[in-house]
Amino acid sequence: NGITPLDKIYRSVNKYKKIVQARIKYIESASVAMNKVRKYTNVQLSIATNSNGDDMEFFSSEEWPVAVYMNPRDTFDTILTLDDVKNPKPHYEMYERMIKHYNVKPEEVLVFDDNVECLNTAKALGADTLLFSDEEPESKNGIDFILDDWNVFVQHLVKSKPYQEVHNSRIDKPTIHDHYIWKNEWQDA
Repeated sequence: NGITPLDKIYRSVNKYKKIVQARIKYIESASVAMNKVRKYTNVQLSIATNSNGDDMEFFSSEEWPVAVYMNPRDTFDTILTLDDVKNPKPHYEMYERMIKHYNVKPEEVLVFDDNVECLNTAKALGADTLLFSDEEPESKNGIDFILDDWNVFVQHLVKSKPYQEVHNSRIDKPTIHDHYIWKNEWQDA
């Protein structure tokens, strides 16, 4: 109804949580992309989610089969959940806390989300924004980049300055040709 606080809703549906979580669609290319960012750059990764801490524990546990590929506790440097804030997204509190936590300028931040409202909030704080969506949004207000394929993200990552900086000292410098798609996932050659 838009009035009931999210934490109260989560508490009331707790008994159904694992059933619902087991049906969440897993996007393989997204985990491949985040794992490549983690492995090949010095970029700090954070997640700001309207899920609570119990959810993150579940998604990081053996109960969630996908955790083998994308374990939030291993993938992200910082996880901010509904338990950590008074106001859930799209309120600015989560984004502001992350920016302050890393002591960076908002313009040094790229916020990924599939929710245009959340991206508008992040943009209002000064962050760059990337919408991940299969559909073109009605309004592109507040959106710097739109991505509908994580494999495209990986292609750009390989060419990016943070990726190249990490590999400058390598003798076998990686190129876009050092990566290929096999079984719908980007691989290292």
